[in-house]
This record gives sequence, C-alpha cells and structure tokens, in this order.
Amino acid sequence: MKKGKRGALELSITTIVVVVLAITILTLGLVFTKGIFGKLTSLSDDVFGKADTIIEGLEVDSKFSCPTNVNVEQGRTTTFKCTVGHDGTLSGTQTFTMTQLNDGNVQGGFANKVKARIISPLSVSLNEGEQATFVIQVSSTTDAPLSAGTNPPSYQMNVNAGTSTYVTSAFIITVKKGTGLF
Repeated sequence: MKKGKRGALELSITTIVVVVLAITILTLGLVFTKGIFGKLTSLSDDVFGKADTIIEGLEVDSKFSCPTNVNVEQGRTTTFKCTVGHDGTLSGTQTFTMTQLNDGNVQGGFANKVKARIISPLSVSLNEGEQATFVIQVSSTTDAPLSAGTNPPSYQMNVNAGTSTYVTSAFIITVKKGTGLF
C-alpha cells in the first residue's frame, strides 16, 4: 500500500512541474510575440512617416494644392493639408501668409455648428522652389445638419505673398452622419 501512495504523489509532482514549465514557456512565447509586434508597429509607423514626407515633397507642381471637398462626420473633427509652393513668379524669398478662413457661405442650420480653422503657423518664408504645408481643422457638432447637396457650407482661403494676394481657393464641407456608438 505504501508503494501506491508514493506513485500517486510522484505523479502529482510531475504534473505540477509540467504545468509550471508549460505556463513558463507560454509566457515567454507571449512576451516574445509582443516584442516582435511592438517592433513591427514602430517600424511601420516610421516607414509611413517617411513615405508621407516624401509624398508631401512631390505633391506641389503649382502655387497651391488643397482639396476642394472635405468630409466630416457629425460630432467629429477632421484635418487636412494645403500646400503652398513658391513657383518662382515672385523673385527672392517671400513670406507667405494664409489669412483666416472666410465663412461667407456658412449659414442657416450650419452656422455655429460647422467650423474651420488653421491649426498650423499662419505664415512661412519660402525661397524659390520651396513649399510649405498649412494644416486646417474642420469640426462639426453632433447636431449639425447633414449636407443635402443644396447650399453646403464653404470656406474661402487666401494666401498672400507679402502684401499682395498670391492665390485664392475654397473648399466645401460635406457633413455626414456620425458612425459608432458615441
């Protein structure tokens, strides 16, 4: 009888050791996997950041590049970039300034519910062939009316070189139904 009890005790100790080793190996495997995915995430962020920088350097062949239509969901904020390039029509270094956005066509139900503002520096100095990016933020309240295609809100942008107007452009805001729970 003593032999049977000793065998049962050895079996349970062996089982405990196997379980502890299995948990240890599983934990080490998870830590290893987490480290690899962390490095992959960091690497992909770095690669996409460099790609964005290169693409921004290629996107301007004219004075001004900016989207003409911007989509924003109700209760959300979105940003987009407008790029100004010193195309050489003005000689020497010039200071380019983006004026505040004119909300001349934000009326009716859109007033105070759809706003746009420049969130980057308002002026930059550029030599011939250089370019700069202005970042614009568009926000919408949760109760902003959806754009139905008639008289959507639009904003005008003016870029001045020194004291004269360099380029004028505008963009239309399309308010879409918000998605998600909140």
